Amino acid sequence: MNLGVRRILISTTCLALGLSACTKRETGGKPGSPAAAASSVDVSADRATARDSWLLAVARDSSGLTGLAQSNPGWGKLFTSDPAGALGDFLPALKGAPPISPVRTGAARAALELAEAHLAMGAIAAGVAKSLGAAKTDAGGKDALGWRCYLDARSATREGKDAAAVAAKCASGTAADPWLAALKPGGPAPIAALLAGKAEGATVTAPAGGTPEYGERLAIRALVAARNGAEAVARFAKVSASAPDITVGTGDTAVSFRDPVLADLGAQVAALQALDALGQGNDWGTLLRARALLILGRAPEAVSALDALLKAPPAEAPMADVVLTDALSVADLKLQATALKARAQAAAGDAAGAKATAATLPSDTIGHRVLKTWAGVAAGEKLDTEAFPDDRALLGRAMAAEVDALGAQAAGVADVAALSLVDRLVDAVERRFAQAAVDAGVPELALKHLENAEDKAAAFAPSPRNLISALAHAARENARIGRPRVALKYLSRLAERFPAVAGPSDMLRDLLTIHAMEQEGGAASGQ
Repeated sequence: MNLGVRRILISTTCLALGLSACTKRETGGKPGSPAAAASSVDVSADRATARDSWLLAVARDSSGLTGLAQSNPGWGKLFTSDPAGALGDFLPALKGAPPISPVRTGAARAALELAEAHLAMGAIAAGVAKSLGAAKTDAGGKDALGWRCYLDARSATREGKDAAAVAAKCASGTAADPWLAALKPGGPAPIAALLAGKAEGATVTAPAGGTPEYGERLAIRALVAARNGAEAVARFAKVSASAPDITVGTGDTAVSFRDPVLADLGAQVAALQALDALGQGNDWGTLLRARALLILGRAPEAVSALDALLKAPPAEAPMADVVLTDALSVADLKLQATALKARAQAAAGDAAGAKATAATLPSDTIGHRVLKTWAGVAAGEKLDTEAFPDDRALLGRAMAAEVDALGAQAAGVADVAALSLVDRLVDAVERRFAQAAVDAGVPELALKHLENAEDKAAAFAPSPRNLISALAHAARENARIGRPRVALKYLSRLAERFPAVAGPSDMLRDLLTIHAMEQEGGAASGQ
């Protein structure tokens, strides 16, 4: 790539994506540099795989990517990590769209990006709820103690434990009594259905004591169970993310709580949006459909959908399905369908089938090794800690070398550089490895790789490379390993683009305040 091309920062595709400027970031040195030569990792297979990839196709001629960008402004927002804005642009275009369409893919991708971020927020909220329940505090008096006990029982529900046993130990005579009664054997069936998130609970009025938002969230969860996506989405959009589920007291002495069972509600609603956007087309969107089904707890349906896809996979991979993913080609999409099937089998309780499916995946490239361990860990296998190299630049240099090999005559090399497509490909692979580490119960390793894949020029904040889901995952892992202030830093910078951080942020602040009062005698140090 000559210096003239390297200095191009604004390209046709950048303008088509609605970006006033794009900047590139190089990934390490040139092939043959001392760092590359010193490595024992063989990237020859990675380079070979790149040659028949969407990345090289863009480098040769970016008109396909430019055309996609011009088809709907939502693509520009996806490229700049604004999935909510992207979804807002894609949704109106769904009316009248054919069964298989880039706009359907774009809408589903945006919805699933939001779902992944919501899942991370849910994990933070559920974890902090347990810590708040265990904290020694009498704030809020007797009613607050009753609600804390109720929420302990709800935490047991989320973890698949005996909520009734916890509820039976709670003191009576508090505002939480009608809610606790529904968790005990023989409790009022309609309220029990509402709290259990069953479809028949969608029309049940919540007992007094909770906030109006709590009753609405419970009803929406029941609508999700009833697969009434349109109403669930419409009602969820009207519920303030900052409103708690329960409030005791008023003013400065008020104590607020959130139900950990509802921690994943936003993810479920977004997953329904993804399903609605995709329709029933039998294309590579099936990968997105299966992901949504897994979020909704419908693993057997995901297995069936992926089986059908693998029996008759599409021969081509449209740009909408592969750009900004870690799948380089149709061959990679097939492997991702196989890996996702293994995870779906595991979620459906078929551990043996999941292990057998994961075992069929190859280990010839860095991306494939990561995919294999991502599938295997979900099936109960040990994490392959060496699947992704310590030096992420090895993969970047391998990809960049193939782009360079095309020469200056390749019309799209400026776009590859300006849009940081090589770095973003490496980010996607490394983030998948981080998720495998999360699933394997190694949060420190997961956080290391999430941070490695972060654009340091926009630290902690959304940017074209810093997906909101990746930032949310980093916040989750920081909270998990006992770094709540760092988690809050991520959440504060996500707030404008992803308002759902409000609840977990408030809970983290409450926890810091309680710890400060316990340890230092003052609330200020916990803020």
